[in-house]
Amino acid sequence: MRSFALLVGVSSYPNFPDPKDRELPPAAEDIALLRTFIDDQKFDEIIVLQNSDATKDNLRYFLEVYLNKQLDLYKMRSRVLFAFSGHGAADDTSQAAAGKLVLGPASGANDFEHVYKLDELAPLLRTVGNKSYHFIALLGSCFSGGIFSAVGSGGDNIFYPRAPGAHAVSATRPDQLAYAFKNEAGSIFFTRLVKGVVTGNADRDYSNWAQDATGSLHLVGGGIVRLGALNAYVSGEIEKLGLMDGTPTPFPQLLSGRLRNDADFGGAFFFLGPDKRNTITVSERTSTGAPKLVSLSISTTAATPSLKNHPEIKIFRAPDTYSIQGVDVSHYNGSIDWKRVSKSRIAFAYMKATEGANFVDETFDRNWKESKQSGIVRGGYHVFNFCKSAKEQFENIKAVIPKDRDALPIAIDVQWVGAPKLVGQARCNDVKAIKDAVADLEKLISLEYGKKPLLHGFSQTFKDIIDDSFLSNSVWLQDYKKTGADGPSLQGKNAWSIWQFSSEAVVPGIKSKVGLNAFYGTKRQFSVFSASGKNVAAPRPVR
Repeated sequence: MRSFALLVGVSSYPNFPDPKDRELPPAAEDIALLRTFIDDQKFDEIIVLQNSDATKDNLRYFLEVYLNKQLDLYKMRSRVLFAFSGHGAADDTSQAAAGKLVLGPASGANDFEHVYKLDELAPLLRTVGNKSYHFIALLGSCFSGGIFSAVGSGGDNIFYPRAPGAHAVSATRPDQLAYAFKNEAGSIFFTRLVKGVVTGNADRDYSNWAQDATGSLHLVGGGIVRLGALNAYVSGEIEKLGLMDGTPTPFPQLLSGRLRNDADFGGAFFFLGPDKRNTITVSERTSTGAPKLVSLSISTTAATPSLKNHPEIKIFRAPDTYSIQGVDVSHYNGSIDWKRVSKSRIAFAYMKATEGANFVDETFDRNWKESKQSGIVRGGYHVFNFCKSAKEQFENIKAVIPKDRDALPIAIDVQWVGAPKLVGQARCNDVKAIKDAVADLEKLISLEYGKKPLLHGFSQTFKDIIDDSFLSNSVWLQDYKKTGADGPSLQGKNAWSIWQFSSEAVVPGIKSKVGLNAFYGTKRQFSVFSASGKNVAAPRPVR
């Protein structure tokens, strides 16, 4: 795979009649920012056309001749980025009213020899996009949304990086001006875009993070930033700016759209996430209780959910990088075609079996049998009732979930969020009594089935209920990553074995959206966990 960037920036317009229009400092800052950014993105070739070099002839040469030759040579094994920062203008002479880019030698917006109409530029971009595996055009000028009046539209997925895709992103609608702040270098559009990538905040699901003992997150880096996530981040950052001074109008929002409609182009561009970091700095207490900063070595490549010798430091890599993934299902998911599920990347499934003392999931028996016939490693889960005894709940489990040495350990789902989450159980909130009941149920299941149960819950569940007294049990954490400052959290000394990171997964064979889970480790570690329920993720030996 080879990557090319064509950066076009015009900050000097010496031929404009009005002296105050001859300089556009934000464009100069944008190109300087983009040159450093694209270089850090490890692009193989970076072509910069700036000011007097930003001519129609030069653009045509690089778009029509040079890049086309290179793309023919690499045959759909190239990624191309095109970016423009400079003046834009409305184009009232075009039937599409697409707008135009004002180039360096121009004497004004109507100097047609030195402006590039967007409806003329769009076919060139589309041709490059047709020959690229991934293509993105970033247009940061006024009226740049006019690019979309010159291209068609179709079904799209701008979050999926594993298929070809060609898109454009504009800083404005066709009838809007683009903006910059006087006290801030560069345009609003490009500064927010680059910030989203280099901080890792634009696509937290595809970055690597460490959580310390206080619950604070530390960026470890790596991963990727998908176009869809970046668009959402930039849009959110612009929305936070509020209204433009002295007006009832918000700042212009970006637009995004496809440059081609082929059915096999179902993916989109991505950027490399922040550089991986070898250490993180956390606060610890000395023997006297005074705080001190400590630098800890870290690796995001080892199959571990916590730092060696520091079980309180949890590692959350990009979910997609975990090779062993599974679903969790119940009657809410309806009838499931397990043969189709088995042809996807799904390796295991947990299915609801029972709840409390008498509820039985009507789909469990069918799911249990058909998933095994289709080669899916499966296990049953029980939803804990805070108002029922361990003995009552165990009898329900024993009557429903068969003994099968090939099955995963039974999971106990403790839905506690600082109080019982389930309707009608709020009164049963004595923490000590709940912990004792969970421990009793865990022992009964272990004796009956010969495997230690997996304990499922939220961050609050493991903080209040399933604490250090359950270190020998594997942890199944339900915590969906968020786009703000919050992220996955699991305090305490136990690491996670399974992480339920999404409830919105689309899996072939399952009609409704479904929970998606990642196992932290290797196939060998998964086999040990499956056979015994042993907490193979434990950072130190446990009894």
